Amino acid sequence: MPLSEDTDGTLSAFRNLPYLQRKIKIRQTKGVPMKVGLIGKFALKELHLDIDGPRDVLHTNWVNIVPHAYVQKSTPTTIIAGVLTIRAENSVVKQQLLFEKQGILQKIRSYPACSEITKIRII
Repeated sequence: MPLSEDTDGTLSAFRNLPYLQRKIKIRQTKGVPMKVGLIGKFALKELHLDIDGPRDVLHTNWVNIVPHAYVQKSTPTTIIAGVLTIRAENSVVKQQLLFEKQGILQKIRSYPACSEITKIRII
């Protein structure tokens, strides 16, 4: 049985605690239950691990994106808030990739799945 709308406020007042209204995120399914297979796909998409997602496209085309000498010495790791993190093998490779940063970013943006990437961070 659902609680009334003011139950949280009443409980907070009873316990002498400040009342904070919850920010509810609207379901993307609009209240309709999802099938089990779709839940997995949805979770993978949220984590950018889905097939043909940006990480998959980068790993597949890494040979075409980075200069040939640094393909085996670097790898794309994460994409968070439009920032791609590239892990370099050592500081020399990191410095050379920093010189090539704009060219790498232009090549990455040429792939439709990677259009959300706006910056590159090299570690």
